[in-house]
This record gives sequence, C-alpha cells and structure tokens, in this order.
Amino acid sequence: MCECGCASGNKVFKLKAPNGWYIVEFIRGCDYCSVGPGLQIHHPESINPMTLGFDTIEQMAENMSDLPTIGSGEHCVSMIKCGLDPDEVKKAAVKCFTGVVVDGDSLDEIDAEELGEDFWKDTLSGFPSVVLPKDKS
Repeated sequence: MCECGCASGNKVFKLKAPNGWYIVEFIRGCDYCSVGPGLQIHHPESINPMTLGFDTIEQMAENMSDLPTIGSGEHCVSMIKCGLDPDEVKKAAVKCFTGVVVDGDSLDEIDAEELGEDFWKDTLSGFPSVVLPKDKS
C-alpha cells in the first residue's frame, strides 16, 4: 500500500504503551492500492518518527493527539469506525441503484435499499479481519 501516496495525510493518534507509544494510523482505503479502510498499529519498538513527519520520538509525542476515549473509569474505551454503518450503506445503494434496469424491470428505492442491506450483511461476514502478510515465495 501507499505507492500512490494515499497514506499521506492519514489521521494518527498515540496510545500510551508500557514503554513508549503505540501509534494508531487510520487508513482511508484506496482503489489504486486495492485496500479498504482500517487501522495500522505501529509497535513502540519499531516506530520511525520520520515516516510520520517528525524528527524525533519526543517531537512526535508532543505534537500527536491521544486516541480519543468514550466513557470513564473501568468502562473507558476507544471506538474506531472502519466502515459504513447499515443506514449509510442503504442510503448509498438507493443513490446508486434506483432506476437501474434488471431483467427488464427498473429497481425502485425499496429494491435498492434491500440490495444495500444485503451488501452490508455480506461485508459484516468478513470484517473485522487481520491482514496477513503475503507469501513472498
């Protein structure tokens, strides 16, 4: 990923680790690189601040926001959305498929919304998932 420059401008946040910071990078997804939206988590021992636009780890930590949290105490979490929600998918399907002719019939908004619901359910069956390294042999 990133041969086209799609990673420039990604949102990045720091998350305190026992020794240093984890850097959580939001990946927008890219048609050219064939990658969907997701997260990239940089381990504290392998962070190169220069790849994130900083000269030193200290400068990076001073200028990078903490990962936002929801709640407090024992129920304090960070929640990261990595795709569309069901209503957003249905809305996009209505916009894209209303009026499309299939087998001689034109799809109406109800048909398009049902397609959107099917797409969303199909997507859920595969996400979230871990991206494994490709075998280089």
